[in-house]
Order: sequence, then structure tokens, then C-alpha cells
Amino acid sequence: HCPATCIGATSSSLLRLTNPSRLPIAYEWDPPAKAAGVLAVTPPSGMLRGRESVEVQWDFSPAEARQYLLRVPCLLSALDDGRTSAGGRGHEVVKQTLTVSGVGATGELRAEPRALDFASVLVGDTQRRSLTLINSSAVDLFYSLAFEQIAADGADADAGAFSDAEGAPLLRCDHSEGIVPARNTVDAYLLCSPRQRGPLRFRVLCALRPCAPGAGDTSPGLAPAFDAEGSLGPPKELCVVSASAEYPLLQIVDARLAGVAQEVLAEHLRLADANAELRAVLSDVEVRLTSAEGLHGGGDIASITSLLRSVDMWLPPALLGAADTELHLLLRNTGGLPLS
Repeated sequence: HCPATCIGATSSSLLRLTNPSRLPIAYEWDPPAKAAGVLAVTPPSGMLRGRESVEVQWDFSPAEARQYLLRVPCLLSALDDGRTSAGGRGHEVVKQTLTVSGVGATGELRAEPRALDFASVLVGDTQRRSLTLINSSAVDLFYSLAFEQIAADGADADAGAFSDAEGAPLLRCDHSEGIVPARNTVDAYLLCSPRQRGPLRFRVLCALRPCAPGAGDTSPGLAPAFDAEGSLGPPKELCVVSASAEYPLLQIVDARLAGVAQEVLAEHLRLADANAELRAVLSDVEVRLTSAEGLHGGGDIASITSLLRSVDMWLPPALLGAADTELHLLLRNTGGLPLS
């Protein structure tokens, strides 16, 4: 019996042949014509010495979704003991029949959720989310995942947009290839690693394979394109992944100082300029400061501060020796990330 197999794929089963007699025998499989392309045997013929056994591999490759029942004759003949070469004198040929059964079935893989949202992700950080692959069919399915980045206008982005300047993928999977057993699920984890501020959207595509992926391929990510050769049909979209790559966003929404009108205080503090700077795209120096490596060779804090853009905020004058002036600022986190 061959296991249920997806159309276009191949499954293998082992059969042990044993010669229980003391005399050597020759055997040869004679598959019927209707088994061509569906059933293959390795080795197709051979010789067994007395009490010897051999394993024969049967490869089942269904072309239709149906039950297969094939009768394969095996031709057996005894050989004279001690003369087992091709020149040895043969005996009467005996035919034995092996019945091979198998089921061809269609398979389909789907994923949950259909829309996977990473929400806000810190630029330079890596976030992980689970994607459940579901196989509701009666056959094991070998899969390969790939990603297509979606541009802001909804079109597919070019291949270069899939990775950053260093070539690291913005979205990858810890198990981009594998198997989902029949009527079972597998969790694949997607990792998002944005390198600059902005929205990100990807399509997750899945191609079914006729056999297990190559051993030794442990790459955590895939290029955003499939090699169509060897796939069971075109890739299918499983889900759409979205994320918003951000830095922490802080705004000064109010300022209070006793005895000073709010409009005058806002002008002295240049709140509009300060908020514009807080919203601005980070400079190269700021990007290096917020990276894991930091800014090497920047010197002390005063030297580093001198490299940053600044906004002069003026407080109204106060009398010498007077009580401390207390300025109250109301700060609001306007982004999607927690900040301190």
C-alpha cells in the first residue's frame, strides 16, 4: 500500500523480497502499460541467493484524484547453484502477482490570519508574529514560502525594495520551507526588521512542492520570487502582512508659566519649531546614535550634542533672588510605540 499522495508529487514505499529456499533465483518486475508514469520500481530486476533478502522501492506518482489498484507481475526463475551469472542455465519461469494500491488526492494550504498586522515596529528592531499554516487535505504537503513587497500605490515593489542597503530582508520566516502533515497545522514565525521609517506591506506566497525541500537548506529567509520549476502549480497568496516602521514620536502640546500668557510663552519657547524638529526625519548622526552600534568616536556628551540639531527655547526674565520659576510642559506620545 502506498500512502495517499498529492497529484504531481511522488511517495515511496519499501517492499522486502526474501528467497526462503536454498537455491538462487532471478526475479524481474513486469508492470502493466497502464502503470507507466504512475508506478516505478527500483531495482526492476535482480538475483537472490538462498535465504537472501532485498528491499525494493516503489514510487507512486498519481496523475488523477482517485483510488489506484494495480496488479504487477513478478517473474521468478531458479538458477543452477554455482552458476548464477547471465550464462547460467535457467529453469521454468513462475509468475507471482503483487497488488499495489494508492490514492491520488488534491492538496491545499491556507493560513490564519489572512491579514497579519505587526502594528508599530521600532526602526532597527525585530518583531515576531505567528502565522498558522493549515492543511485540511488527506495528504502531506511540502511547501515553500516567499514574499512580495507591495508599494504604497498597491503595485508590487521592485526586488530591491525587499531588503535594505545591506541586503538584509525586511521580512523573513524562520521556517520558509517544510512540511504540513495531513489534517494538521504548523506555526511559521515571520520576523519584521524595518530599517527606515514608513509603512510596509507584503504578500505571503506559498508554492507546493512534489517532495521535501533539499536537506541542509537552513536559510531563515527567501528571496521575493519563486523558482517555478518543480512547483505543483503557480504560487498562491496566503495572507497580507503590514507594519508601520516608526521612531518614538513626542510632541509638546501645552506649556504653562505663572504670570505669562500662553501665546507669549509658546512664542518664547518656539514650540512650533521644537515640535517640527521632533517630527522631522532623523539625520544621519541621529540614525547612527539610535543604532545598536551607536556613534563611535563621537567623544563626550557635549561633543555629541554639538552634532545634533537644536532649537533655542527662551524663558521670560525673572528677578534675581526671586522664587524658582516653574515651567509646566504637557507632553504627548503621538506615535504607536511606548517611550520614556
